[in-house]
Amino acid sequence: NVMKPLFIALLPQLLSENTIIEGIHAFTVRYVVGDDVALAEHADDSIATINVCLGGDFSGGDLEFYPIQNGKRETVRVKQQIGIALLHSGALRHRALPITGTVGAEVVVVVVVV
Repeated sequence: NVMKPLFIALLPQLLSENTIIEGIHAFTVRYVVGDDVALAEHADDSIATINVCLGGDFSGGDLEFYPIQNGKRETVRVKQQIGIALLHSGALRHRALPITGTVGAEVVVVVVVV
């Protein structure tokens, strides 16, 4: 598995050499003004997720994450940048804020672990 060493290096608290990865799947999310322009708050059904902004003619679409720090829910906003990958725990609640412009797309890679 080509991705496993990357995940172990970047998320050692979630994965180790002994981790068995059941599957990795990828899909694209396409945001279109007048249709889907955002993604509601959610957690992924995975151990880890990679979000990659593929680009488009848009602005906005930042990702917001909601970690719990010292028992308090925080908000961390990350600006989408074309070609930049963002790796996070699938359990971390997050959402994509609305885009403005015409069309935006990102690829999401989800890692499922047994």
